[in-house]
Amino acid sequence: MWQVVEACSSELVRHQNRFVRLTNLSRRDQIEALSEEFQICHNWMQNQAKKTVKLEKKLKVTLGGYMGIQSALQTKIDTLRKDQDRLLIERKTFQRLEENELKAIYKRRTILTSELKEQEEREKVLQKRFGQLQHRQWELGQMEDREKATTSVEPMVYEKT
Repeated sequence: MWQVVEACSSELVRHQNRFVRLTNLSRRDQIEALSEEFQICHNWMQNQAKKTVKLEKKLKVTLGGYMGIQSALQTKIDTLRKDQDRLLIERKTFQRLEENELKAIYKRRTILTSELKEQEEREKVLQKRFGQLQHRQWELGQMEDREKATTSVEPMVYEKT
């Protein structure tokens, strides 16, 4: 039923203070009637816009404190989200650094262990060589003492008592 009412009312327009069917009017009268209907709708929209502006002002006065609180809290939330994102990035960065450092520690430890073994081997060889050279020095000193004892010093005379 409402569809029939809607169909009929959509065909009716106000023309010269009467409602007539749009199809019964001439082209010029149709334009005039539709322009008048448009003007009525336009005026109604302007009145509604004015009422809306007044109502919005009342709401701003009523809700102004809450809106201020909301904007301050929204700013804090945005700041905290940015901080959270930054800290998340930092955490991931430090986790990667930790992983890389653990790998590097293993590599450094193996390198230092091998260098230490090489150094110990070299020290053993050098200590052995030093011992040999010291022994050789002692032998040469003994030989020199023997030669001096037999060639450069007069024979000792022992007294009989």
